[in-house]
Amino acid sequence: MSRENSFIYRGKYYEYCDEELSAQIKHPDLPKELLNLFGRRTRCIKNMPLKDMEGSALFDHYWKDLKDTEESIDKVLTEKKMELNWYHPSIGIDVTLIEPLENQEVLICPGCKKKLPINYKWEDMSKFRTCPDCGKLMNVKNPYIHAADKHRKKYNKLSNNEKINIGISLLTKEINELKKVNTYSETWYYQAQLDLLKAYQNCFLIYLEKSNIEQASKYIDLSINQIMVLEKAGKAYWYMYTDFVICLLNKMRVEVRLSDRLNIVLALRERINMYLNELLFVEDYLDGSNDNFSKQECLEYLRAIDDVHLTIYSFIVCSYAENDQYEKALETMREWYQDMDSCKYTTDDQIKKSYYKFKRIASMFPELGLNA
Repeated sequence: MSRENSFIYRGKYYEYCDEELSAQIKHPDLPKELLNLFGRRTRCIKNMPLKDMEGSALFDHYWKDLKDTEESIDKVLTEKKMELNWYHPSIGIDVTLIEPLENQEVLICPGCKKKLPINYKWEDMSKFRTCPDCGKLMNVKNPYIHAADKHRKKYNKLSNNEKINIGISLLTKEINELKKVNTYSETWYYQAQLDLLKAYQNCFLIYLEKSNIEQASKYIDLSINQIMVLEKAGKAYWYMYTDFVICLLNKMRVEVRLSDRLNIVLALRERINMYLNELLFVEDYLDGSNDNFSKQECLEYLRAIDDVHLTIYSFIVCSYAENDQYEKALETMREWYQDMDSCKYTTDDQIKKSYYKFKRIASMFPELGLNA
């Protein structure tokens, strides 16, 4: 192992994220007792030898110190009734099941695509980033995210029919690559988690198109789970409010009987609107008067709220139409069309997507009498 925040001990691989090794810097408001324990834990981890030395007395000494320290940390957390979502006591993974940590970052040339390992100190990077073949500046990449991107780009280029036929194969390859990204770098790791969410949602859409309800349900559950994981880690960005609503509505589509969907979707819309209306307080801070929200962040939240309002319409219209309530469906379509103009914070891209859905539903239900 060439990194200081991982080691192998007695056939098990242990790894620690940047945040928990820098608790004194990133979380200075923690009780002093905890900060001291986290400092001691970090020293134990960094003192562990960097290669497996089965039975080494030095290994055993530092390992015992590490476990004793973690017991003390757990005791303090219990006494103070605290929970730290970034702290994880040492839990090993069978070394045969993990990818070597040094493979988590490589240099890739944007020109000739040459790939080189990173085997030097970061402070010397400027001397080594020139591609030896074509002279271009090489980019630092996570090789698994890089490989996953290739599969996703191929998937995005497919026609709708091709996606149904071979999309799952490409998405499965993308998912398998993304699952290899470990927590050495928080940035790489959470980028992979966000990409996994998109891949799960794409799998859901394909299985829904194939009428494979069991698999569609599986992937919508994986999507919801992924959003909850990201939210718990503080990585749920503004647009995930829309993602979460769409996931809940899609779950209803695959798990609720047709005759029950209308009542459920209307009740869900009411709950969602109540929740979103509570978020409208950020409008008051568009002038930048709140230290917790920049103007850009306020706009992003408000755009997400508008986006969710527009997203729900397609589910309501379909529910009315599937229950042969075409007058109600047409009334909702008219309301939807008006809202596309009245949503104050919606971007042009959001309007285009909403209008595309509007036209698609109009063509799905000719009984509405709308020109698609």
